[in-house]
Amino acid sequence: MWHNIVPVSAITNVGLKEALFLAVAIQQALTVAEQILKGELHLLEYGASDSVYTRCFRDGSWLGEWRRLKISNRASKATAEPVGALNEATLQLLRSRGGELSGCWELDIFILPIPIGNASGRLYFPICFLAVERELGLIVDSNLTEPWLTLADRRKEVIRILERTGQLPQEIWVKSQGVKGIMKPIADALGIRLRVHSLRLLEEARTSLYSHLSRGNL
Repeated sequence: MWHNIVPVSAITNVGLKEALFLAVAIQQALTVAEQILKGELHLLEYGASDSVYTRCFRDGSWLGEWRRLKISNRASKATAEPVGALNEATLQLLRSRGGELSGCWELDIFILPIPIGNASGRLYFPICFLAVERELGLIVDSNLTEPWLTLADRRKEVIRILERTGQLPQEIWVKSQGVKGIMKPIADALGIRLRVHSLRLLEEARTSLYSHLSRGNL
């Protein structure tokens, strides 16, 4: 009955340095998780596919920073990736609806720090697609999706939002270069101007949405 017990010697053989490294790694992972849950950190905000968020100890304190990976030019390839035949056909239909582009939206794609489950019972933090009309301050559309969407899937979700609206905007404001990269081929195809800008109205809508969902109203 004792054959599953791990001897202390086997644990100590791992080494003190490895144990300390693991403890620090867990501590920093918990720090990042807490920042995400509080809405202080958005891992999609920076957005470049060749960058990662890191924690480093410098000048006596822990700092969080984005670092660009020294690999091939993946980011430019990702943002330049065509929208795909199906999405291109949908964009053609949107262009053919007629009518002038009008108004300005604030749009963001971000992780919502509230765990939800799918049909299999697996919990995950969803990605939220949220668009707000600037002049009236009204939510145009919002949608929660599973977090493992591909770049093509994310563009498809944006196109669905545009499909459901009665009129396409003349301009869309986004918060980060990452979201701009997702949006650019869509905006170019439809003649919509893109601008990276602070999103005051959308942040208010995000806070309201988070408050609503955190009360268990999923």
